[in-house]
Amino acid sequence: MLLAGQTGGMPAPRRHGRDYATTAPTPADTSIFLTTLASQRLFGWRTGINWLPIEENEARLCLLQGFYTLVNADEVRRFLRVYPDAADVLIEARPHIERIFGSNTRAALEVTFDPDSESLRDSEELFGNIRTSLPVEEALDQLSQFDDEWFLAQLTRAGGRLNFNLEFV
Repeated sequence: MLLAGQTGGMPAPRRHGRDYATTAPTPADTSIFLTTLASQRLFGWRTGINWLPIEENEARLCLLQGFYTLVNADEVRRFLRVYPDAADVLIEARPHIERIFGSNTRAALEVTFDPDSESLRDSEELFGNIRTSLPVEEALDQLSQFDDEWFLAQLTRAGGRLNFNLEFV
C-alpha cells in the first residue's frame, strides 16, 4: 500500500528541484507544453521513429534536389514531409539508378493522384520518373533489373506510395 507522496519505490520525476508528483505545474510549464504540442501538429514535428524535425526534412529535400527534378515541387515537398521514409528510399535509390542506367541519368519526382479515388489523400503516390533516351526494350529491361535487384525490397518502407517509372527524353 502506498502512502501519500510515495510512488511505488521509484523516485518521483524532478526537474529543476521541483517535485512533479506533488506540485502542480506552473503556467510557464503548461505554456511550453502547449506551444510544443501546437508546433508538432501545425508543422509536423514529432519525435517518433518515422518523423524528423523540419530542419532535417529540409536538408533531405535539398539533397534530393541535387539528383531529382521536382515536377510539382510544392506537392513533392508536402508528400516527403508526410512520408519521410520515402525520402530515405529516394536518397538510397540514387546509386542504384546510376549503376543500372548510367552515371549521367537524372530522374524527376512527381506526385500523382487517382481521379477515381474517393479520398484524395488515399490516392496520392510519388513517382520517380527515370529519364532515359535508351531504346524502349533496353530501358524496360533496366527498369526491371532496378526493381528486381533493389527497389521491390523497399516498397513497404514508403508505405507503398512510391514507385519508379521511365520517362523517355
